[in-house]
Amino acid sequence: MPDRFVSHASATEGDLRWLGSRLECFYARSGRDLPWRSASLNPCLLLNTEVLLQRTRAEDVAKNWQWIADNLASPDSTLESGVQLSRLCRSLGLAKRAEWILAIAAQVLQLGMLPNALDELLSLPGVGQYCARATLAFSYGSNQGLVDCNVARVLERFIGSSRHADPRQQVKHWLPISEQIARAGDHRSIFWGMIDLAALVCTRRVPRCADCSLASHCAFASESA
Repeated sequence: MPDRFVSHASATEGDLRWLGSRLECFYARSGRDLPWRSASLNPCLLLNTEVLLQRTRAEDVAKNWQWIADNLASPDSTLESGVQLSRLCRSLGLAKRAEWILAIAAQVLQLGMLPNALDELLSLPGVGQYCARATLAFSYGSNQGLVDCNVARVLERFIGSSRHADPRQQVKHWLPISEQIARAGDHRSIFWGMIDLAALVCTRRVPRCADCSLASHCAFASESA
């Protein structure tokens, strides 16, 4: 391993495998125990949960998990939950999500099943790249890369700047890199490790570099030392 990664171009396949294995270890040791993190989770329930998690703390969604699991696991039960779903989404701070989840359920009923292809998932109301890719990764077992703005921050700090000011371009830049990283082991655990490292250690304002198991090879930590 080099002393640290300097740029996206300098990170070799071996470097990315090392990072993936470290993230998998981080998740096994320090990952959050969230109830929707299961390879056997119903895909409809997972997609609805990912929509609820947008711009919302995972802990706030977890507090409502029993109701979510009981009511959002199928298109039929989702459509029957209208008033309560709207109340839940308002309490989580983004009421518009209730409309998206209900519209998704109606469209899935018409299709006969939840799609398992990226372009088809993206055609569903309110479903963007992250929700679609998370559904594929966590419910369908497909590794097509998975990055949100928080994970992009981790990769940018660790490997080097992506030079994109636009968050959407930044996410697009890191997608193929995240896919390579996830090949180092169980892709679900690696993706969850990236998500949790961003939430717990490599935070936006005050990153805890001294507590990070990746710090010895991190460009940002090296420059901040």
